[in-house]
Amino acid sequence: MSRKKYINPIFYIFFIFSFFATGSAQTEIGGFFDIINSTDLEAGQNTGFNVNQFEIAISQSYDSPISIDAAIGYNKDDGKMELADAIIHYTSKLGSEHIISGTDTIHAHAGISIGQTDVPFGIDYLSFDAPVRPVVTQPLIYQKTVGEWSGTGINIHTTQKNYNLDLFSTNGLNGDLMFGAHSGFTFINNLEFGFSYAAEFSSIDTKSNWITGVDFAATLGSLDIKSEYLWTKNLLDAAQDTISSDKIYQGFYVQLSNDFENVINLPVFATARFGYWESEMDRDFSGDKETQNRITLGLGYRTDYDAEVRIEYLSDQVEDDSRYNVLTLQLVTWLDMKSLVIR
Repeated sequence: MSRKKYINPIFYIFFIFSFFATGSAQTEIGGFFDIINSTDLEAGQNTGFNVNQFEIAISQSYDSPISIDAAIGYNKDDGKMELADAIIHYTSKLGSEHIISGTDTIHAHAGISIGQTDVPFGIDYLSFDAPVRPVVTQPLIYQKTVGEWSGTGINIHTTQKNYNLDLFSTNGLNGDLMFGAHSGFTFINNLEFGFSYAAEFSSIDTKSNWITGVDFAATLGSLDIKSEYLWTKNLLDAAQDTISSDKIYQGFYVQLSNDFENVINLPVFATARFGYWESEMDRDFSGDKETQNRITLGLGYRTDYDAEVRIEYLSDQVEDDSRYNVLTLQLVTWLDMKSLVIR
């Protein structure tokens, strides 16, 4: 599922911020795309080759505390190019020597972002782009709840050595205003625990929906571990659930990714993920909860030319039905941000 985008006329604000920005500006441009080919192993049907994601991004950071980020991307559902990101970012560098952009989640700073971008709920939003996700597909629990969530709004945030915090308000998935937060705390060995909450309000005292999540991430040598548990009310398949108004949906995933280059002297990496989702609804009147589980296995090879070749095996099972198996080949390539200093 491609990211849902809500386009507002915020470029007027870009010009206002640019007017007050002084000094030299560092402009960077980059992008990426990936091509996929999928085969339904039961039916023997092949999709052919298709563009999965395509994005071009530009970032301009000033000597002043202001930066601007914008991107256009391909929506594979509609077959059209559209606005992907448009952010104005004001930052306090807190001693950092780096020029901070609105998408920076590494260097220490505190700031305010206004515009359209991926919503900082949980930690999967950091892997929406194909170059940084080691497999092709998103975790099942995200596909069944908020999807690749993007919205227009405001984000007050800070990133420090041992913690990070985002407080945001954005367009909700039901067209109303949503308020939320994510906090993360880092311990030894890059061990991080986080908590997220967001609620959409149709009126001051009425929630359209809400979602809560806890996340865990750790790096142990060449092994990366990620896991999240989400539970939500009235959100299903990245939209407001119009059938149920009081049912809870919940689930989790656990993902392991390992780089084997130091072991076999080849730039090979592998990923394994298990995901589970369940609903209190009984839409087929079977007398049981609706459930779905997914096994995802991936293998990738890094080339010397800013590109990776990957293969993903995905196996889905809905309740007690037979498993649905798909094999996907992927080629992903990217252009790292290239800088040009403008006086």
